[in-house]
Amino acid sequence: MRLCGNIGSPILIENNISKKTIFVIEVSSYQIEYSKIFKSNYAAILNISPDHLERHGSVKKYIS
Repeated sequence: MRLCGNIGSPILIENNISKKTIFVIEVSSYQIEYSKIFKSNYAAILNISPDHLERHGSVKKYIS
């Protein structure tokens, strides 16, 4: 298992990846919004707080 993203190593420098490689990637809502190719098999929302409401406009939009 490899920790990447805002914690651990930047995801783009990872190499020696096989079909058995498991990544735990910490990303912000900003990064997810801008990514056109990021997808995951599993995801967990760990932190919803009002500090990003100025960008998303409402809690409902932030969560979606």
